[in-house]
Amino acid sequence: MIRFSLVSLRLLMLMGWLIGLPPHHKLVAQSVPLRVANSIRYDSAAISRIADFGRVWGVIRYFHPLAGKGQLDTDSLVIDYLEPC
Repeated sequence: MIRFSLVSLRLLMLMGWLIGLPPHHKLVAQSVPLRVANSIRYDSAAISRIADFGRVWGVIRYFHPLAGKGQLDTDSLVIDYLEPC
């Protein structure tokens, strides 16, 4: 069983808040045609949230002790919190 510190749990909750999805959200794999993907437009608030998510993810990936030991898969955190297409 993986034990998280209080700071780790707060960072994970912040990641969910930044993306705007509940923590139990799962990515549903879909195929999106290229013409549809090119038509998606993001406003400045969405771009800012995505950038903040990347910063928080980077801190967890490179500075969390469990990630350094290989006990925490940080890439799966990103996949769990991605917004579905």
